[in-house]
Amino acid sequence: MAFAVAPVAALAPNGLAVLLAGVGVAAAAFEPARLRLANVPLVPKAAVATVLGWALLSSLWAIDASEALGGLVRVAPAAFMGLVVLDKCLALDDRARARIERALLVGFWLALVLLAVEMASQAARGLYGSLYAHLIGPIAATESFLNRPKTVLALLLPLATFVAARRVGGWAAAATVAFCVPIFAFGESMAAALALPVAALAAAFGRFGGRRAPWLLAAIIGGAVLAAPLLPHVATLEKLGERRDVTVSIFHRAVIWAFVADRIAEKPILGWGMHASRNIPGGQSKITDMAETIPLHPHNAPLQIWLELGAVGALAAAILLAWLARKTAGPPLRQAVLVATLVTAVMVASLSYGIWQGWWFATLWLLAALAAATSRESLGPNAAS
Repeated sequence: MAFAVAPVAALAPNGLAVLLAGVGVAAAAFEPARLRLANVPLVPKAAVATVLGWALLSSLWAIDASEALGGLVRVAPAAFMGLVVLDKCLALDDRARARIERALLVGFWLALVLLAVEMASQAARGLYGSLYAHLIGPIAATESFLNRPKTVLALLLPLATFVAARRVGGWAAAATVAFCVPIFAFGESMAAALALPVAALAAAFGRFGGRRAPWLLAAIIGGAVLAAPLLPHVATLEKLGERRDVTVSIFHRAVIWAFVADRIAEKPILGWGMHASRNIPGGQSKITDMAETIPLHPHNAPLQIWLELGAVGALAAAILLAWLARKTAGPPLRQAVLVATLVTAVMVASLSYGIWQGWWFATLWLLAALAAATSRESLGPNAAS
């Protein structure tokens, strides 16, 4: 898994859902005790159970009960497999973690090379003469195809940099970051372009913030999730939405988020039901001839959870994220890496993708598992808690 995650993301990001399922099934098959999830702390298990249980109940009042149940059938197994993989990674010894770190680093470097060659071949030979056009087919011969690979690699970058420094040396970590700069900076993906500066700032906060940093981060992230329905009506975002220029992604998102906030206010406690984003009244109305008010999902995980699962789902999400922020505490370098990883993941989840999309949901679980596998060396015997 550690080796494959970055190359799979680079070549076929939808395959990350298959990767998570395969590794989860293998872990359960070879070690049935993993199904008890004994190494996974109570908070993530309770948060997942709350969200899935409430999602099931939401089918009673959802706009489309079959859509709600269908979405739950897809999400629940992925969530359980994610917990199984996380349980395995939390139980690894130092020797196993060392192997995983080396595999992750080699896979990450291979994926960077693939993206670099693809971008160079696009520049030299055009979209349809590029490496991916020959390897994968015409569907890959678009600039937007690279958005997902770049995003996943951006999320993995703090961990890869940490591993490079620990297993190879500081020069390898610096070279990894330097190689990423031109790859992430150019292209259509706003999330990938923002990932580097956001991760750098978050890492500095984690490194120099001391023991208060995780507590402060927990308050900021947890509070932001709970306050999410209020944020789209901040004056700055409202002004962006008034421009109605869907060719610029942030302008389009401002329109989406304001509309979603208004719908949340109509059903703030129960929500509209699992997967209701697709069917919200008025969601298919046109902003322009080519853009809808909600194109499948709100492009913001906190708002989507509020919209579909109401205050109950949002509270579970806020508690989980605040708990994760607290668990970044530790030695300065480790704290910096985990803070950077968490903040970057929250940033991307708040700008792009639907939280229940199979490949994206799997990416977040894989990221959590790899963070657990690569960052526990200096925590001692009670690290799993």
